[in-house]
Amino acid sequence: SGGWEGAWAGQADFLNGPHAPISHAYWENGLTGAAHAPRCGAKTRAGHGCRGPAMKNGRCRMHGGASTGARTAAGRLASQTARWRHGRYAALPRSQRALIRQTIGRVESMCRDRAGPAPPDRGPRKVPMNMPVRSPVDMPAEARIRTWFSLRSPYSYLGLHKALKAGLPLHLVATWPTGEVRATSTPERMNYLIEDCLRLFAEERIPFAPPVEVTSWIRPHAAFHVAAQAGKGEAFALRAYKARWSESRDLGAPETIRSIADEVGVDGEAAMSAMDDRAVHHALWAIRREFEADQVIGVPFFVYGGQRFWGQDRIDALINHVRQAHGTSLGAD
Repeated sequence: SGGWEGAWAGQADFLNGPHAPISHAYWENGLTGAAHAPRCGAKTRAGHGCRGPAMKNGRCRMHGGASTGARTAAGRLASQTARWRHGRYAALPRSQRALIRQTIGRVESMCRDRAGPAPPDRGPRKVPMNMPVRSPVDMPAEARIRTWFSLRSPYSYLGLHKALKAGLPLHLVATWPTGEVRATSTPERMNYLIEDCLRLFAEERIPFAPPVEVTSWIRPHAAFHVAAQAGKGEAFALRAYKARWSESRDLGAPETIRSIADEVGVDGEAAMSAMDDRAVHHALWAIRREFEADQVIGVPFFVYGGQRFWGQDRIDALINHVRQAHGTSLGAD
């Protein structure tokens, strides 16, 4: 039959056939069992325990899930560093930077407390050597002491200061950090560096101030190259050292270089433009090829008469060697 009568007849056959719905008693028993199942109990935003049925792990599907999270120390570490970028704001680097700031503050305070009238100039120490007394500028480079130095190093400053005060004829050769320049690696090392510099600078009566770091060290050494060509290399280097280590001036700033050059009688504009002159940089690299030939391992590094001397504390040994090379008694003063 068709129409509504046929539709109802088909529905009746389905309800009475093998696909008949489950009886009410079956699912009512299931609801009763679910009502008596263990609850999750996790604290909700409403402030009471979650009423969701618990899984085997004791939590519901919303508060427990399939993952238990990292359970081992290695797993927790991997989870913490999964989105690690640079670590600048991690606890350890932040504490190190705080310690560095405190150290710099203490050094500045110590420098202010020690500040006073400049000590009288005691004059250069005389070193008797059987050689004509000539200006190092007038002497050929091969007759002078080849001296590797870097404007970045305080020990190089002390070495040049002592050697020039002793009247030694130097031929300055610049070297500089060639990779990424970083500040002193650890606060402990920086603390020692400052402590050591305060002690050594005081012995030489040189004022000390915390330095300003420079990102590209070939630039101030390019300005030195111009000064050296004008016969003012030693004067420029000493004045640059003083600016960095006694006045906290930035040797990477063009205005600082121009001021230093003008003070020592070098064309300030030429020195400033040399900082970014590629031709001057190439000339410096060409000179620096002797670095490996001399087997330089640090600055200051002195080479004379087939002997090498590394460090500002080797000046006396260098003086004795020069005396021996020129037949002068070691005990002479």
